[in-house]
Amino acid sequence: MFCSVCDREIKEFAFGPCNHKDMCSICLLHWKLLYNDNKCPTCKEDLNSLVVTTDGNKDYDTIKNGKETAYDEEYDIYFESEGLRKAYRDRLGMRCPICYKNFLADPKKSNPKFKTTKDLENHVKDVHKLILCDLCLKGLKVFPYEMKCYTDKEYFRHLNYGLQDPELDYVADPHPLCPFCKRRIFNEKELISHKEHSHQHCIFCPPEKNAYFKSRSELMAHYRKEHYV
Repeated sequence: MFCSVCDREIKEFAFGPCNHKDMCSICLLHWKLLYNDNKCPTCKEDLNSLVVTTDGNKDYDTIKNGKETAYDEEYDIYFESEGLRKAYRDRLGMRCPICYKNFLADPKKSNPKFKTTKDLENHVKDVHKLILCDLCLKGLKVFPYEMKCYTDKEYFRHLNYGLQDPELDYVADPHPLCPFCKRRIFNEKELISHKEHSHQHCIFCPPEKNAYFKSRSELMAHYRKEHYV
């Protein structure tokens, strides 16, 4: 069976009481934990709690009530075993992508979990001498352990051209620069929202003219010149 989202063979299943097994565990955890959608993508039944198993022939009740089942209260997930629960605990949360990869290769190595995105960014910068994009970290619907870390040169290119890497399961748009406050914004859609809420915009000009202004005095000058107000 192949996942309906990532199209990979499903090795670990995650599903709710409806027993729909269309998605692999990671894709369904994206759906539930990152998109905050508690409805089954197939039938829209509630997914308030999930089960995770390597056996696609077992149903929800069998996993939930199994003798070896390990319940994770933080994520409200029933895992078929404590070993599987630990494997997911080791990857979810604020994990460093580099440390996690090294941990998989050698379980004796450290795999720290951080409290905040800033703590994680500082760790990547101080320990690995790389950059973890804070805009992607906050805006993309991927787990931190899945993300790319950049050199200075790679990061500059990422800001201007985004990211398309065939080895990764996600793409990232460029992060446009606000012409007024010189802040990088997650994407073009959020840039428009940012300018509407943080800067001045003309209520008469059509949206395609992109008539935004740094200050109210500049907006008033525009009104007098262009709209005779």
